[in-house]
Amino acid sequence: MIKDFLPIKILCLYFEKLFSFKSKGTFNVGSGIPLPVNKFVNSIVDNKKIKIIIKNKKRFKDKNYCFNIHKIKKFTGVKINRVVLKEQFFNLKKKIKLNG
Repeated sequence: MIKDFLPIKILCLYFEKLFSFKSKGTFNVGSGIPLPVNKFVNSIVDNKKIKIIIKNKKRFKDKNYCFNIHKIKKFTGVKINRVVLKEQFFNLKKKIKLNG
C-alpha cells in the first residue's frame, strides 16, 4: 500500500499560511510524496523484535493514493520533499523512544 503521509507540523504550516492569506477555494493537503506504509512504519520503529503486519479487511477497498499538491505549494510557498519527510519521521522516532 502506498500512502501520502503528512507530518502535523507541515499541516499546521499549510493552515497558518492559508489563513494568513485569507485564501478561498479548494486545496489538496498532503506531502505529494508516495510512500509505502511499511517503509514509513520501519522508519519510525527501531526495535527489530517487533514484527509489523499490515492486513486489509476483505471488504475494505483501500487504494493507493498520493495527492497533487501543486496548488497549495504554489500558493503557500511551503516546500516539502523526501528529505523534509525523513527529518520529520526521525523526530517522531525520537519522541517514540523517549515515551516508550
